Amino acid sequence: MNTELFLLLMRGISALALLAFLGTLAYFMQRELRVAERLLAREEVARGELIVTHPDGETERVALRPVLSIGRIPQNSIVLNNGYTSAQHALITFRENQWWVEDLDSRNGTLVNGLDIAEPTIISVGDEILIGDVALKLNGL
Repeated sequence: MNTELFLLLMRGISALALLAFLGTLAYFMQRELRVAERLLAREEVARGELIVTHPDGETERVALRPVLSIGRIPQNSIVLNNGYTSAQHALITFRENQWWVEDLDSRNGTLVNGLDIAEPTIISVGDEILIGDVALKLNGL
């Protein structure tokens, strides 16, 4: 077998391997999009609320969704514009039929019922999440 034929054969095999990889990637992306679509459809239904109490005593009610991000930047579901809050501070998610709160490696941490959390933590009705001087209380599911 001469060198040119060998190189042509290797290019063909490489092209087939690349196409197989891209096809697999496209399959998994499509599957993830379907899962995300189902999650977004479920997101339309509120599952309770968070009562957000600001340091000045002002309160607001935020409908719970399967995924709520909390932080200082406007892209978050709940924007807390104070010096204690990181840009992307915490995440509240509904999974395994439970509510979870997770600190996103924020500078000042996240407290649940007065305890600093280091890993995703289950929360339930009445639990208080403290981010700096803002309290978020899980209310009615």
